[in-house]
Amino acid sequence: MSSRVIRIGSLTACILFAAPSVALANAGLPMLAVVWPGMGIALLPIIALEAYLLSRPLSLSLRRTVLIAAVANGVSTIVGIPLAWGVMAAIQMFVPGGGGAGPDIGTIFGKLFAVTVQAPWLMPYDSEMQWMIPVASVVLLVPFFFASWGIEYMVARVMLRGADQQLLLRAMAKANLVSYALLGVVMPVVLAVMVSQRGI
Repeated sequence: MSSRVIRIGSLTACILFAAPSVALANAGLPMLAVVWPGMGIALLPIIALEAYLLSRPLSLSLRRTVLIAAVANGVSTIVGIPLAWGVMAAIQMFVPGGGGAGPDIGTIFGKLFAVTVQAPWLMPYDSEMQWMIPVASVVLLVPFFFASWGIEYMVARVMLRGADQQLLLRAMAKANLVSYALLGVVMPVVLAVMVSQRGI
């Protein structure tokens, strides 16, 4: 991926984060603006956790795995998360009802459709947003996990030349599963509280 694409993606995310309320009022809510800052805040605890989880299976010192986890998570947070969100947002535009009015959200099917297919960019559903924002954040953690796992594995592979690739792949999968499981518990709770306080 070219540096120009990365710069454009980062600039777009920054603009969206700067004015999420404007986006919500006019054309829905780009969920990257909601979840990306939180994942940035959680970066240090995640680095510490993943470094600990990687040290034993890779038979490396904690200091070494901290460096690997820091670089890998930094790259996946800055590049992988926006990239995964962009892919999901693009897919959403091609799904019937994904980029506009979908099924009636008065039905169970309509609610499930809206909060999954439209998770990258939620349409403005007014009162429904209080539960949709936290649930959509959990939905997005699935593609974010795969993006993070893949990117962090590639970064670690470069940093650990000669390491057993299958062992490294499994170790990265386990570390990311644990960290994303924790994000899946903490993030929706935090977002639910924030949404409730702001009265969206």
